[in-house]
Amino acid sequence: MVNRLTYLLKLASGQAAPMGPVADRAKVEALKLMRTPQIREALSQSPDGLDRIRSLMQTAGLAA
Repeated sequence: MVNRLTYLLKLASGQAAPMGPVADRAKVEALKLMRTPQIREALSQSPDGLDRIRSLMQTAGLAA
C-alpha cells in the first residue's frame, strides 16, 4: 500500500504525469489513502519511508 501511495504522490506532483485532472484525482486518492490505519501503521514502522512520503507530499503541495 505504501508503494501505491508513493505512486499517487508522484502523479499528484507532476513527476509521473503532466499536471491536470489526473494529478488532481491523484491528490484526492492519496489523501484518502493516508487516512487508512494500514498506511499509518506501515509508515510508523519505517522512518525512511515516512521521510520519502513527507518529501513527496511537500512536492505535491499537500503538506507544509
